[in-house]
Amino acid sequence: MTTIKNAASSILVTCSLCLVAVLLITLCYQATEERIADNGLRKEEALRLALLPDADGFTLAEDLEEPVQGVLSVYTADNKTGWVVTARAKGYQGWVTVMTGIDKNGRITNVRVTDVSEESAGIGTKLTSGSITNTGTLVISSLMAGTVNEYVDA
Repeated sequence: MTTIKNAASSILVTCSLCLVAVLLITLCYQATEERIADNGLRKEEALRLALLPDADGFTLAEDLEEPVQGVLSVYTADNKTGWVVTARAKGYQGWVTVMTGIDKNGRITNVRVTDVSEESAGIGTKLTSGSITNTGTLVISSLMAGTVNEYVDA
């Protein structure tokens, strides 16, 4: 009988501790949720400014005539110097998200791989390194110009 009481007591204490832990985690999440969202928005804005350095701020373009497959968002520079497009495409095993700065003449100013969390381990993480990103920018620029150069692995 004492074994059953000890087991029940242990279960009750364990469940109580789990309940308190869940409550504390929920309170922490609620206390920091807004700050985390604000930090994310500031980080995205800073990245857009890095991709289109001549811009002075951005507004989400909500009046696109027709949606383009894979395009998640388009931001227009407030001073009309260009756009930043966020797009997503299927990689080898998962999705790859990129942000691209485009100036008012239609030239790509910069490309940044922003999310490879669903892509293959090893391959996806290499996309975010400086040399691969720079190579990717050259590849995209070359493809836009209608040429293929030594950076393309065919």
